[in-house]
Amino acid sequence: MTGLFSAAGSTPSDSGFELKSARFNDDDTPYLSRTPTVAGNRKTWTWSGWVKRGNPTQRGFLFSSGTAVGSNEDGIEFDGIVLRAYSYVSSSFVWQTTSSAYYRDPSAWYHILVYYDSTQATSADRARLYVNGERLTALATDTQPSQNADCGFFNTTTEHRIGQALGSHKWDGYLAEVHFIDGTALT
Repeated sequence: MTGLFSAAGSTPSDSGFELKSARFNDDDTPYLSRTPTVAGNRKTWTWSGWVKRGNPTQRGFLFSSGTAVGSNEDGIEFDGIVLRAYSYVSSSFVWQTTSSAYYRDPSAWYHILVYYDSTQATSADRARLYVNGERLTALATDTQPSQNADCGFFNTTTEHRIGQALGSHKWDGYLAEVHFIDGTALT
């Protein structure tokens, strides 16, 4: 992400940054999708990206994977004004981390980072959320995965989507510098 920070911890300016981003308009049903042909590391990974919300009260997915919404799904989303990452299997959350902070400024760029490393011995260190370089520690929900638990991301059996969850909860806003880091949990 070289060149995106003007100073430590600051967000990019709009001058030119939006030109390097993808605009998702929920009225147009936009999303990107891919089903991996080779499985990734389902115990250790990082998702990172810059986001700018178009409709801060709406539920919208940044990244998702699953076979059915509300049954078997994994997601990174804004559920209204809170940020959430989770795995939901057979009507139960396997893990879920939800911010207590509100993200409702449609003019702000947020750097979002989701850290997942179920190999960690300390439960509280297995799934983390970071916003603008700061780890969120005051969480509304913090259900950590079991040690060595696989998540639903990076498998070869389900479609992975950027910008919506299996046809619903479409992202409305901008995404830039989105990265998936397979096998390494970064902060």
